[in-house]
Amino acid sequence: MATDPFPQQLPTLNKLGVTDISNVSPSEVATEWLDAFSAAITQSDVGAIVNLFLEDGFWKDVIALTWDLRTFEGRNDITKLLDARLAVTGLGEIRLLEDPLREPILRKLFPDLVFVRFCFGFTTMHGKGTGVVHLAPLPDSTWKAYVLLTCLDALTDFPEKVRIQLPS
Repeated sequence: MATDPFPQQLPTLNKLGVTDISNVSPSEVATEWLDAFSAAITQSDVGAIVNLFLEDGFWKDVIALTWDLRTFEGRNDITKLLDARLAVTGLGEIRLLEDPLREPILRKLFPDLVFVRFCFGFTTMHGKGTGVVHLAPLPDSTWKAYVLLTCLDALTDFPEKVRIQLPS
């Protein structure tokens, strides 16, 4: 049995000081957060982007911004990522995905652990991707990102080659 404590503290309602999450509209929460995120991306406002995360939040990138599999922990690391990669990647065209499997949803993983989870689409200068966000509530009724994942799904100049199978 491991004796080392888990190095991260999950954003439980108790830790965040949140007592009531009733009447939460996942769609409204996701739209408000994503609008702020998109505006900050468009303006290349790294400070505004980072302020949308919890202090100990994560940005996990799968090839979209870093051409690698990377995890950035905390606002300082996320700031370094954005300072180095935001302008050169051309991240933009951010839009909420609302199909049944990716629409905003309130997830109660435990009685004291609640997230609004949603997905968004985006483009970079090299392709198209998908993002997944888990937002945690704060006492002032705002929501901040605990985890944001960006993943490049397709390259723009290198479309997948599909062979057409003709009936024999």
